[in-house]
Amino acid sequence: MIDLASLLAKSARGVMREARMQNRLSRRTEANKLRSTLYGVQGGEGESARGIKQHRCDAAVAQLVSEIERYKALAAQ
Repeated sequence: MIDLASLLAKSARGVMREARMQNRLSRRTEANKLRSTLYGVQGGEGESARGIKQHRCDAAVAQLVSEIERYKALAAQ
């Protein structure tokens, strides 16, 4: 006979694990998009591939990165 409680617990753990994996993947994707927006895409062509760093200076990108980190810290509170 199958224990329903253990079956539900295994199912819940599987769902939680899948949710954690999706969260990690979305954060990684967001980080890659942010990095390409700030620094550009290597081997890309056109204005969209250049990134903010090519239009402004290194100091401007560093300031943007620090502001983004500050906003993330505020959102986490």
